[in-house]
Parts: sequence; structure tokens; C-alpha cells
Amino acid sequence: MRLRLHEALQEGPEVRVLKEEESGEKRKPPRKMSSSSDRPKLAIGTEIRCKDGSYLVERLLGSGGFGDVYKVKRNGTAEFYALKTELNEFNGRKVDRLKACFYRLSLLSTAYHESMTVMTALASLRDPDKRKHFVQLIDKGKTRHFKLIVMQMVGPSIEDIRRRILCTDFTNRTAMYISQETLEGIRDLHTAGFIHRDIKPQNFAIGIGDKEKTIYVLDLGIAHRFVDKRTGGHKPARPKDDLEAWIYMSVELYSVSALPWRRVADKHKVLMEKDRFFLAPCAYTYKKAPEGYKSISKYIDNLTYEEEPNYSVIQVKLT
Repeated sequence: MRLRLHEALQEGPEVRVLKEEESGEKRKPPRKMSSSSDRPKLAIGTEIRCKDGSYLVERLLGSGGFGDVYKVKRNGTAEFYALKTELNEFNGRKVDRLKACFYRLSLLSTAYHESMTVMTALASLRDPDKRKHFVQLIDKGKTRHFKLIVMQMVGPSIEDIRRRILCTDFTNRTAMYISQETLEGIRDLHTAGFIHRDIKPQNFAIGIGDKEKTIYVLDLGIAHRFVDKRTGGHKPARPKDDLEAWIYMSVELYSVSALPWRRVADKHKVLMEKDRFFLAPCAYTYKKAPEGYKSISKYIDNLTYEEEPNYSVIQVKLT
């Protein structure tokens, strides 16, 4: 029997999850190239015109290495959305920073393009159940400084719920539910032909209102198509990569100290610990997580690079 997140959360400290924002936690994702202070910001009350409508900036929700997210209200309606901005052009003053900025902008352009490509492809899926774990693309636009994406509003990230709202580990029931929901989202992304490449609690969020039971997959800026649409051939990165990151995340949902490499700085030792996770995990890794995760990790480890995962096998082991 599938569990409901709003019911499972009641097992922990009593909270009402009404925070309408993506994760704003300062972190160091692989693609982060600059701090948010390097970018111009939208002032509260600014009117933004996009392709299909205009929006009034209500407040800043969060900032990341490649852009900022604002809460906006669509003019003439009572509808609120999330507006994501990504830098459009360099406006700096120092010549010696020009080369670095051009490199940074090439990454920004790629991130925006990938986000739009993936979101458009997901929106075209005919089965609504295959779209439910992805935020709806509402509008898009461009200003002198920014490329703009208007999206469906979501609630706090899984990371924010644990660290900022509950301030403790999830209960086993809640952790299991999150594992199930996030696996569904990853499966549907893979079915559409894309891999995420940055699976972690910060990149999943719960919905708001009547969508509070749904967990959404966020941050598609470095997602890549892993099947070439023209040739049908496979590209280098594969679904197995996402599933390895997912099993790490899932085990850690039960205990924030479950993964030994979180306390290791040396990159070589981190790789050794990750190999050990699949071959001979530490006793405390599965101290709280159910035994079924051991067989799931074994299944994922045994997947060949070209093999399509059988998500049903994993889902059965999660029940």
C-alpha cells in the first residue's frame, strides 16, 4: 500500500509545509560557476513580460549558481507561479574577467537550453501519469539581462523538509514513501529518454495545495538525452548513473549519517567508499534502512552499462 507524504510527515514533529519555494540552500553543485551576487536581481514589484502574459514579481524564493527563482503573480489573475531567471549576457566591467565570463555564459546557455528541451519533451507526453512528477512549463521569455522560465509553483525540497522543518531524520515510513515517489519520477524521466545527472534531495520537492502528495523532480539544467533520436544509439551517460545516485540518496533518507564518505574530503577515498557501498557496506549504513535496500543496491550494481533497468524489480523490493 502506497503511503501519503502529508500523512507520513505527521509521524515527525507537527508542521504545516506551506513554504512555496525551491530549495534556496547554499550548496556547491558541479555546475556552479559564480555566486548569486554576481548577477543583477529583479526588484519586488517589477513587471515581467513573457510570450503568453505578464507577471508581477512578489519576492525572491531562492538563488543558485545559474539563476534565481522568484514568486510571481500573473497579471489579471489570482494565479501564482515560480519564475526562474538565467543570465543572458555579460555586463561586467573588468577586462581580465572576460574569458571566464564567456565560459560561464556558455554553460548558462546550455543549462537554459537543456531545461527548455527536457521540459518541452515531458510536457508532450500523452500519458498524464508520466508527467505528474515534473513541474508544468507555463511561459517563457527574455529580457536584456535574463532568459526566463515561468513554471508551476512547488513546495520545499526534501532536503529543506528534513534539515529546516523537521530538523531530524525522516521516519522509516516517510523515507520509504519518498524513495517510491522519487524512483517513479526518475523512471518517467528515463522513459522519456533523459537522464538527470544530479540526483539528490535538494532536487526533489513536494507539491502545494491539492498536489501536496506528489514529489517533483527539479533542476533539469544538466539533464541529457541518453538515446539519440536520429540513430537510436545510446549516448555516454546512462540510467544506471541516476540509479546509483538514487540508492545513495534513499539510504541517507533514513539516517543523515548513513553514508561514510560524507565525512571524507579526499576524492580517491570517496570513490573507494562508494565501491565499498555496493561490495561490503558498513554496518551502520543499513542500521535504519530496511534490508531490502541491500538487494536493490546489488541489482543496480549488477546492471551493465547498456542495460535498461527493470524499475518494477526495484519497486517490488521497496514494498
